[in-house]
Amino acid sequence: MYNEEQKAKIKVRARYFYTACGFYSLISAIRAAIAETQIFPKLYENPMVYLTYKKKDRTIQHAFITTQKDYIPEIDRVKGTGSGYTYFQVRFYDTVKRGWRSCLLQNIIAVHW
Repeated sequence: MYNEEQKAKIKVRARYFYTACGFYSLISAIRAAIAETQIFPKLYENPMVYLTYKKKDRTIQHAFITTQKDYIPEIDRVKGTGSGYTYFQVRFYDTVKRGWRSCLLQNIIAVHW
């Protein structure tokens, strides 16, 4: 499933998440490290992806999303940096609901492109 280089990267990132970032369990840190290696490349390489994630209220949400400004209406494009952003939040534009959304990295269930 993963080559040795990917496994090593996941291991290093999981250890960092667990020790330096305050993840409450090693399992959640590993999930976040795996998600990071799978999700960020897909989000930034593909113009639109289908994302399944868990919301704060624990319900499952599905969305067609993008992070590329060419696919976001001019009025909704980012004008600043936002507030309260952490590295573990994934910010994206929901193309169906036409609004910005975010979720925690470890709450992403699947990314389809």
